[in-house]
Amino acid sequence: MNAAAVAEGVTTFSDVEELRYKESDRIASMTEGLRALGVAVEEHQTGMTIRGGKGFAGGAIKTYGDHRVAMSFAIAGLLCDKGIEIDDAACIDISCPPFFDLLAEICLH
Repeated sequence: MNAAAVAEGVTTFSDVEELRYKESDRIASMTEGLRALGVAVEEHQTGMTIRGGKGFAGGAIKTYGDHRVAMSFAIAGLLCDKGIEIDDAACIDISCPPFFDLLAEICLH
């Protein structure tokens, strides 16, 4: 979904309503987060539509304790000059404790 925010044009995700029943409602969480970063996004019952091409403006993200939402926006932060503040980056340890070390290693190469 973050890739769609930086891609040119409009991207629609549909038939992904199972994302509403994960650690958080990931459709709602990602929609909220993308909007907080200045991305034009419309939420639908079964997905979302993202109008890309502008990139990310910087801002604060609420993860709702969802490790995948946190990881997604941590990566988006790499494309944002103003930075992104993630409210609960520690939740990433649920699935990938070395995430930030790996991300730093990738950025050094």
